[in-house]
Amino acid sequence: MINFPIEILGILYNVQEEEYKGMNEGNLGLCDDTNCEITIRSGLTPDRGFETFIHELTHAVLNEAGYRYCDEEGPHTEDFVERFSKALYQVILDNDFEEIKNYFYERGGLGGTTTEDTPLTDKQLLFCEYYLETLNQSESYRRVAPHVADTTARVEASKLMKKPNIRKYIQERLESMKEAIVVDKQELLNFYSEVMRGTAMNYGKPLYMKDRIACADSLAKYYGMFVDKKEITASVTNITVDIEGENDEDDIELGLGEIPSDL
Repeated sequence: MINFPIEILGILYNVQEEEYKGMNEGNLGLCDDTNCEITIRSGLTPDRGFETFIHELTHAVLNEAGYRYCDEEGPHTEDFVERFSKALYQVILDNDFEEIKNYFYERGGLGGTTTEDTPLTDKQLLFCEYYLETLNQSESYRRVAPHVADTTARVEASKLMKKPNIRKYIQERLESMKEAIVVDKQELLNFYSEVMRGTAMNYGKPLYMKDRIACADSLAKYYGMFVDKKEITASVTNITVDIEGENDEDDIELGLGEIPSDL
């Protein structure tokens, strides 16, 4: 059974296959723009079913474009739809529109088949940059293609994010952005030096002296310019040194006392 959605100028229609839903006995299809439905009579051959679908699709497009159906006058008459839809149906059958679409999209659009080494098109590059700014796929797609409906934006953005060249570009840009955010040692030392010298400003005003002194102290500690003096006190008992020999009087007793505290 046929049952699928199709977006027509931003409006989501449901295409379904039923036997007689609201149709006259001789009708093969029905376009109900009030309920946003296209119905194809069940039991048709594939060719006749597809031709009927194109016919009802033409009705839907004209309705959503503002051309209401009329029996005799105006662009939206049954005679016009019958002639136009048959011609369109034949054009669709005679051409590979997926291949035709790729010709345009690969040269400057959003779609097309790609590999990691495929250059980004202008619109793909815009989509990537908007995504890096917003981290929102649908919003990024809508910025590039503002005329599409929200549903289309979500679906197409998801397709784009699966393309190898787009994934590669976004990943590389995220890595470079991450590296740019991390502060390296030299940048930190330069900042401390600017604060210490008073060349760094706080919203156009000089920094407080306490901040400059704090940075000077940090720089001095980093370069090891000051060594903290620590007081050490220790007690040592007498040490007897036994010198081998005939006379035990040669034994020497060393009384070291206390080690001076300034050593």
